[in-house]
Amino acid sequence: MSEEQLQAKCYEWFHNEYPEHRQMLFHVPNGELRDKITANKLKAMGVQKGVADFGLVTSYMGTIWIEMKIPGGTQSKEQESFQAKVEARKQIYLICYSFEEFQNIIKAFII
Repeated sequence: MSEEQLQAKCYEWFHNEYPEHRQMLFHVPNGELRDKITANKLKAMGVQKGVADFGLVTSYMGTIWIEMKIPGGTQSKEQESFQAKVEARKQIYLICYSFEEFQNIIKAFII
């Protein structure tokens, strides 16, 4: 399973399992290859390399940042930088390597 497939599976599960929390889990489309015109337009609109794949808005912990990786995957330097900045602001940043791990994260933070 690719990272993109894992992310899509996780999002679909969340969307169906927690309909009352829709819009509280969102993807930040900062990756992927794009044509130069689209890339420049998105950069001008604020797209930033390294931002986590998901933001999860919670009732009591603010926004939790979740970076999706497949087993053996590693973070880029930009992702490590984003993680450091998030954690310096006392926010939660998690790296998730499986569907089951994602489910456990959601269950821990959705009340």
